[in-house]
Amino acid sequence: MRRPPIACRGAVQTLQPSPSQHIWISDQLLSHTLHRFLRSTCPHQKRHGSHVPGPLEARRRAAKRRMTVSANFYPQDSFPSSFDLSALFGFRSSSKPSWRYEPPTPRADTEPLATCATDTIAKETSNPSSSWFLTSPGLVSSLSPKAESEINAQQAWKAHDASTSDVAVPKATVPSIETCEAMSFTGYKPAFKAFQRRVAKAHRLGQQEQDDILKEAYQQCCPTSEVEIYTTKVFRHMLHLGLNPRAILSHQATSNYVVPQIQTKEGADILECLEKFMHQYPGCVSDIHRIHIQLARLADAVGPSNPYEEKRVLKLVQQLWLSAHLQGNACTSSTLELLHSVANNCNNQTRKATLTTIFGDVTLLKTALFNLVTDLKDELGLMAPAMDILSCIPYELLLQSTQELTSDIIKGAVRGNGHRKAERLKSLHVWLQLLHKLNDINTHTERKLVDTAFTTVIEHIFSSRNLSKHTPLLLSTCLIIASQKAAYRDIPFSKISASLNACYSVFEENGSLSFKSTAGVVMSKLVAKRLPHEFAVQMAADALTRHASLNAIRDFLNVLDKRSLALVDGTSVYSRISRRVAITQGSEKVTSHDNAVLYTCQQILHPLSRISTIPGELEVKLEKLIAERQFKDIVQGAEALSLLPSEYCDLRADIPIDERVFLVHQIAHQYTKHPELSQKEAWRAIYRIYQYLEKHSLPIGPLFSKAVVRASIIRPMSENQFVSARRLIWVCHLVTKVEGEDVAKKIEANFWRWRGDLIQHAKGVHNRVGGNRQDKAHVGTMKKLGLI
Repeated sequence: MRRPPIACRGAVQTLQPSPSQHIWISDQLLSHTLHRFLRSTCPHQKRHGSHVPGPLEARRRAAKRRMTVSANFYPQDSFPSSFDLSALFGFRSSSKPSWRYEPPTPRADTEPLATCATDTIAKETSNPSSSWFLTSPGLVSSLSPKAESEINAQQAWKAHDASTSDVAVPKATVPSIETCEAMSFTGYKPAFKAFQRRVAKAHRLGQQEQDDILKEAYQQCCPTSEVEIYTTKVFRHMLHLGLNPRAILSHQATSNYVVPQIQTKEGADILECLEKFMHQYPGCVSDIHRIHIQLARLADAVGPSNPYEEKRVLKLVQQLWLSAHLQGNACTSSTLELLHSVANNCNNQTRKATLTTIFGDVTLLKTALFNLVTDLKDELGLMAPAMDILSCIPYELLLQSTQELTSDIIKGAVRGNGHRKAERLKSLHVWLQLLHKLNDINTHTERKLVDTAFTTVIEHIFSSRNLSKHTPLLLSTCLIIASQKAAYRDIPFSKISASLNACYSVFEENGSLSFKSTAGVVMSKLVAKRLPHEFAVQMAADALTRHASLNAIRDFLNVLDKRSLALVDGTSVYSRISRRVAITQGSEKVTSHDNAVLYTCQQILHPLSRISTIPGELEVKLEKLIAERQFKDIVQGAEALSLLPSEYCDLRADIPIDERVFLVHQIAHQYTKHPELSQKEAWRAIYRIYQYLEKHSLPIGPLFSKAVVRASIIRPMSENQFVSARRLIWVCHLVTKVEGEDVAKKIEANFWRWRGDLIQHAKGVHNRVGGNRQDKAHVGTMKKLGLI
């Protein structure tokens, strides 16, 4: 039994005048005294709401027993205190308590009682007001004998204090928080609360200091039981605070850390935390990989007993493979063997067969996936196991395999014939559907898998020179991806398959049709099936905008416009037209190719403005730019032939409209008089000027109409060339519009008379050279022969 403090022993000796007498100390006074001794070191000893005595109660009763034994007095029952009403009025004392005393376990970190007691006594001695009632004789004489004995005991304490006042009392030291918390916890709750207090300000420290305090706090606060729950709580708390876990992970990876089974809740929580650590702190991958190996070895020994536990096994396979892949090198043979063993515990045969094949030889990953898609094509019920298998593959490897597998499938679909082509196209459908569902589950992939597969198909389609041949494949691929949208949720899969088969039939029957015709046939079949087409049309338009020529974009938009199909977002097409117009506008040299590009862009904007909502500024700007370019082209052609006066040599293209009209009329007139130009060259130049005036609704004057008559009728007939009646009609319409109907009639009458004389002259020459009089004399043939 523990020896009493020196102060208590001294007090007992001074209160023992003779063996026959005894001193009684009340419970209240003893409790008050001991409380003042122990209040600085043992405030936590009080147990509220419990009948089991705590360490404070045990010490109080032990001191009481020692004092009564030293006084040679053994009370048969407890004495009432001086202020107990039951003692004053003779009430019977309460019976003995029903509980049994159990001594407390001594604590290793508490200070000796003597040190605390002497320090407290020294403090009380220095304060005279705390014991003023002990020196009042009047008060002492008025008390009862029992109270007087209590006062005598207190005076004995004071006498003992005076006798020991010259002794150097050692200063008591209060243990710090770190010392109090570096103790052995028996549960995770107090241990985790202590860890929270220790790391509350860790985020303000540097990285090295933060690592040191995290490691120290984790080790010192680690409980003797429920370590797995404590570790899970610590991991989640660090994720919440955003603290780097490398110090704790390194400690667990290198120490004999007992990992929980993944079948338990703690194991599942550890896996979830490790997955987040891998994404947020890539520098901890090596330590996480070692912990994954420990989890996998334990999981290999205890296989899953139900499908829910099998999901956790697959999650472990995924994280172990990923942590091995993120270290920058291929999986070692031991890691692959461990993955093979863990995957071999799967109950599902599809998961088990595919994963064991992959881990047996990683180079067969693409082959295993192709076989999986082939099986899935015949039995769609395997979609869930297939998605689990793809989820286990590291993202970089899966992205690479997606590109390679899609390329193989699409090449087989293009090169195959008949049944093989249909099977490959069906495999492409299943593969894209599987990737789309996987993207819906793994949101961090951001649709890269589906986009990679679609880009591979698009690159293969547009790498071919014959775009019309692959148009059904393009639209069917867009429909496959669109079929995963919410708009297709209530549409049966058989209806979608029928639409795809319609596209495949066009793919088979397509021969020498143009891109515009093929796209029209496919879109007609899709509309006939009454399927939502907006997303598929949008994807096809975006793909054509990125990869196809402007002419293909124009043809596709004309197909949509003809069938009244809307384009939800025409921004991509509008942006490409804007960039192309800006490039052409920036070039100083005007070429016929640039003019043709601008004209094609204008032809694209016309249907685009009807089937989609686009700003109208570009269309106005483009029309103005085309007019300036055509005018500049006309001026440059005339300048090359020295048809312009010197004051018009450095002419700008943005001159007023009236000046442009006057200038092009003069240029047309000069073309008809230029001796170095042939009749056909002059006519082409004048007709180009006519197209410029007519397209931009510019006025045509008599000077231009006279130039047209001279270039198209007078000059060729004067050179004995045949002029068709079709050209005469066109010229007469123009002259009627400009100069009036009377002038047009005169031109028509003169034309018929002049052409009749030319034909008669050709017939006479034909007869004179020995031709058959029954045959017709063609003016063009006689001209070629040089006879006229």
